[in-house]
Amino acid sequence: GSQTISATLSQPLGSDQLLGSVDAGVTWTDISNKVSGTNLIWDSAALVRGNSSIQLKVVDAAGNIGPIATQIYTYDPVAPSLMAANAGGSSLTLKIAESGSGLVFARRYRPDGRCRR
Repeated sequence: GSQTISATLSQPLGSDQLLGSVDAGVTWTDISNKVSGTNLIWDSAALVRGNSSIQLKVVDAAGNIGPIATQIYTYDPVAPSLMAANAGGSSLTLKIAESGSGLVFARRYRPDGRCRR
């Protein structure tokens, strides 16, 4: 899938070119056509799974490169899992886990609605 990245430039591009990267500067894409005035709406950015950075740079007609703006991100497209189990009608156990994070939330509920840990 793709994500939308928005940003505000300090001034309009004019004849300059705006390049964007979603993989810490390994590859660059001309996103000049995604700018209106000083507003950038990059609606077709495909973020890299895991940890990386979004980078933007302006290049003028002579090839001079301005400062690179960087924003670090973590992209985790995997939703947490949810498991519900009925222990013979006497209680209900809910377990929520985030894959790879070690984070697990589990609670057991009695028929009267009270929580037992």
